[in-house]
Amino acid sequence: MTEDIRSAAAGGCGETALLAMDLQRDFLQPDGRLPIGPAQTGPVITAMNAALRRAARSEMTIVYVANAFSSVDPLNLTRNFAALLGSPGAELDPRILVVPQALHVQKTSPNGFGNPGLRQLLAARGVTRLVVGGVYADGCVLATCKAAMALGFEIMLLAEGMGARTERARTVAIRKLVGRGATRVGVEDAWVGR
Repeated sequence: MTEDIRSAAAGGCGETALLAMDLQRDFLQPDGRLPIGPAQTGPVITAMNAALRRAARSEMTIVYVANAFSSVDPLNLTRNFAALLGSPGAELDPRILVVPQALHVQKTSPNGFGNPGLRQLLAARGVTRLVVGGVYADGCVLATCKAAMALGFEIMLLAEGMGARTERARTVAIRKLVGRGATRVGVEDAWVGR
């Protein structure tokens, strides 16, 4: 499967999908269990909603990837028990646009590809390029993008739609991914229809 994705990407064919990562209440609400920096919340919501609208209009594959942690996971201590499966904090933030035809993938680790369903649904749609935005830039977004690149996906970072606890953490994560070959794009750039 990895060779097929890389071959398609190298040949310039394949589809693009938008991954909207962890846009959940616990990370975007000021009273959430693990919120990103308050100065980043508004810009992330604005950029991701614009990207979701644009992708929906073009009938691009959209995947909401969300944490759904078990209540007995010992790592909850490091996450302040955020985004527990079935909790209100694990729900999509109400300010985020809901695209009815979008797909939803839950994960229990930072890397979205830790759920094999993500790779399967992208492969079934011929996706070779991912536009990625969401939170945490230095956590789940970074881990998912690194895994995607290792699988041969082309990565486009919707940097204005990425958030972290601090601007420095966000910037460092973006820089790391660009250094690995990701491309930084804006909401209005030509990533739709590629």
